[in-house]
Amino acid sequence: MWESISDRSIPASIGRYTIVRELGTGGMGVVYEASQQFPARHVALKIVRGASPSPVMMRRFAHEADALAMLQHPGIAQLYEAGFAETQGGRLPFLAMELAIGDPITTHAREEGLNLAARLSLMISVCEAVEHAHRRGVIHRDLKPGNIVVVPGVGPKVLDFGLARLVAPDATHTAATGQGELIGTVGYMSPEQLSGDPRVIDTRVDVFALGVVMYELLAGRSAYDIRGKSVMQALDVMRTTEPPALGRIDPSLRGDMEAIVAKAMEKSPERRYSSALELATDIRRSLSSQPVAARPLTTLYQLGRFARRNKGFVVAAGVVGAVLLLGIGATTWQAVEATRGRDRAREQALRATQTRSLLERMLRLATPQGTGGVTLTVREMLDTAARELDDVRDMEPLVEADTRKVLSEVYGNLGEYAISERQRKRAIEIYERERGPNSPEVLKEIAPLSLVIAEQDRGEEAERLARGALAHAERVLGPDSKAAIDLCHAIGHAIEFRDPDEQHEALEWEREAHTRSVRSRGADDSDTLLLAMNMAVTMEQMGRYDEAGPTLRHVYDVRLRTLGPDHPDTMVAENNVLSIDSKTGHEKEALIALTALAERAARVLGPDHPSTLLYLRNKLMLMAQIGMPWAEMVPGGQELLERRTRRLGPNHRDTFEAQGFLATALLVSDRVDEAEPMILDLHRKMLAVYGPNHFETYRSISLLWDLAEKQNDAAAMRKWADMLHGTFLEEDVERQMTEKGLGRVD
Repeated sequence: MWESISDRSIPASIGRYTIVRELGTGGMGVVYEASQQFPARHVALKIVRGASPSPVMMRRFAHEADALAMLQHPGIAQLYEAGFAETQGGRLPFLAMELAIGDPITTHAREEGLNLAARLSLMISVCEAVEHAHRRGVIHRDLKPGNIVVVPGVGPKVLDFGLARLVAPDATHTAATGQGELIGTVGYMSPEQLSGDPRVIDTRVDVFALGVVMYELLAGRSAYDIRGKSVMQALDVMRTTEPPALGRIDPSLRGDMEAIVAKAMEKSPERRYSSALELATDIRRSLSSQPVAARPLTTLYQLGRFARRNKGFVVAAGVVGAVLLLGIGATTWQAVEATRGRDRAREQALRATQTRSLLERMLRLATPQGTGGVTLTVREMLDTAARELDDVRDMEPLVEADTRKVLSEVYGNLGEYAISERQRKRAIEIYERERGPNSPEVLKEIAPLSLVIAEQDRGEEAERLARGALAHAERVLGPDSKAAIDLCHAIGHAIEFRDPDEQHEALEWEREAHTRSVRSRGADDSDTLLLAMNMAVTMEQMGRYDEAGPTLRHVYDVRLRTLGPDHPDTMVAENNVLSIDSKTGHEKEALIALTALAERAARVLGPDHPSTLLYLRNKLMLMAQIGMPWAEMVPGGQELLERRTRRLGPNHRDTFEAQGFLATALLVSDRVDEAEPMILDLHRKMLAVYGPNHFETYRSISLLWDLAEKQNDAAAMRKWADMLHGTFLEEDVERQMTEKGLGRVD
């Protein structure tokens, strides 16, 4: 005889079970290891707590017995017997169950040093066990690592169904739950459980808990930090905060794992996985490099999955361009699955068939047989795909539109804005003809079209296009739809290209896009972070460094953790941070980092990529800001001008900027004979492109004034100064004229 933790005398044996040792508490009872003579085995014996168990405790104890009696699964500890034993204190209820001694799933994974695949395999087994319970009308409601142990040589076992809810096929309630009663463990409870309303409880509460367990299993830390908090404080954390994305904790988990866990832990049950089986299926698909339901079937995502599954087949870099088309087929398949109308299904089936045929042709082009042994570059593959698309006859129109949309996106990412614009316009023309001018398909494409038009220095056209589409997008898709949010950003983007002096208006549009995105997608969504960065960059250009700095640093930190230092998006964020540093007293440190960034971008993105050229440009500007000799900047200026001319053509705004910078470097370095024809050429081109009264043309006139000053030509200096009268450069030129004794500008 000995005393239990409930101060109740527990006999050395109960019925045919002999007590061996106390294992701990479990739900409403204390669990002991016990031996059974016939048949010979050791069992887990759970005995209700307390000398005088309350009716509620007794009911829940019986409840667990009822739940376990319905379950027969290798991942759930089996019930052998439930009954009462006569003791000195009266009748003692007990459960005799399968003995499952092991570590909690998270402890096991940590101590065994399990890799990602092994941890996911454990989660699949747990999901299957929970799904078995759900199919038999049992909702666990208290899933957590302590209730999921891994038995050596056996695998994971789900324990402790003391808080389980039994749901008959047509029932929605259980006697074990009262209105306003919290059932579960804080830290693993779904928002529905936190509400205390039993009417909203279904199997998805267990899916949420599985997501939290999976988060902890993969991240090595709890999803919600409730250490040292009171129950009410902990509940408030659960209700109002989102755990850090997995990719921020471990960059190797970004992508599928991050998306799967986030979907399982969705606060809204409607957006969560509808079953533990769906969660297990997505984990399996990720392990086999198949697309997962938790992530949208974008083209680039489909590309990554395809390449992982077919490493031997992807024999040339050019295959990337062809596999980009794979996303169209998957999207079409998904649409067929979602369609209920017969005619719509037929249309989508036709799109799938023709897309597959087109894809097969594209892929054959990437094989050694298709190229004659030549390895294609990504750009060559894209160009080949575009030509092949132009040559295809009798293609289903929407397949062609889908394909051209993908090509536009990829060309745009490569900085080929003119080609991107042509492909996007062709796609929109088809969508308009097939779906109507204000159809969702059309409205979703206007913002990306506006962006590439603005990048070609056609800000007014881009702004007009985006403004015209915004009201339609808000009416058809809603003000917080992705299309409407993207159009708000596109308007702000276009305004900055139209007139950099209208930054206040541009900022308001960027702020509007960000506000809508926070409202609809959350503050930490990747698209919301991008919009936050755009807004902060505009603030920085306006000199509002204190406002812009924290946001830009936050975006950079997130991208560095989740994407790594060589990802193009991380490099953009780093450049923005260095820009702030260069304007807030850290110029020399920023120059060192910016030099390294430009070199890294040239290696990763290519020497002529727009981002690479931007970082080189910023490096040169910072060298001038620090006061380094202009002669040292001439080689870099020549390189920038050559690359921008090759990439953008001689009459692009960015090319003009590079030509002006090089001309200034030559002029200040006393290489006047080289600078003069360059300055005259720049002024002629700006007059032709912008006209005589444009602020960019005024900049070229200021260069002519500088040239005249170097040549000591007072008459020319007065001529150019007169032309700058009334402009934003007047004050500076007038000051210099006065200093040289040449009088005021008339």
